[in-house]
Amino acid sequence: MVNQVTPIVNLQPSKLVKFLLLTTLLASLTTLGASAQTPTPTPTPSVTDIKGDRYATEIGQAVTYKIMSGFEDNTFRPQASLTREQMVSMVVESLKQAPLKKDNLPFDEPPPPKLPTIPTQVTQNPFPDVDKTRWSAAKIKYVRDLGIFRGYADGKFRPTQAVTRAELVVVLDAAYRYIVELRGWNGRDQFEGDKPIDFSDTQKHWARDTIRNMSAACRAASPLNETGTAFAPNRAAQRNYAAAAIVRTAQCWSIPMRPPS
Repeated sequence: MVNQVTPIVNLQPSKLVKFLLLTTLLASLTTLGASAQTPTPTPTPSVTDIKGDRYATEIGQAVTYKIMSGFEDNTFRPQASLTREQMVSMVVESLKQAPLKKDNLPFDEPPPPKLPTIPTQVTQNPFPDVDKTRWSAAKIKYVRDLGIFRGYADGKFRPTQAVTRAELVVVLDAAYRYIVELRGWNGRDQFEGDKPIDFSDTQKHWARDTIRNMSAACRAASPLNETGTAFAPNRAAQRNYAAAAIVRTAQCWSIPMRPPS
């Protein structure tokens, strides 16, 4: 069960996109380790099995920017299912990249906020089924404390359970809005955004509204395999799509370039 976060600001996520693009250009911010003029990085050679994948470029970005990583055998396993602890890890790593300060704007602003310190270890098990020595334990506790992600009604977290595409998008939306609240950036109502997608198979789904909103947020929610009109909300999220979704979400936070439409 993923955390349902009350909307922080009354706006369409798509409007946030152009505001962030504008503020980034005004501030000449460097983002995700590269300037606005830096070309999109090519897939890193450290993973050997993404050639020909429809999401190869975004996988390369996710790995290059250390939002996601490959396995010990230098594979990324793009079609493998994303697990809950893997999702937590990529969300935490992406939060590190989000710019919290805006400069050179024609109005006063308070000092920039700071992201809460990300622990490297914990002294207690964050959940009964997540030992404190597990590689993901500290990050799981971190997102739990931020309210971005939580466990199930039985108190367990189930770190190795596969994440559905709907759950992935809901968690990315929660992280998205956490950053908006943390930064306190306002004044986005004047900007028009991309038109959201009305998927053919989400009308009665519990995450319908979030999926629709995130489809307009740099296309973080996109059709299954980038074709057709179905989102397949209950299908397990593959690692390749997860890489694309998190990179697109991070672009909404900071990078003045458009993802594939």
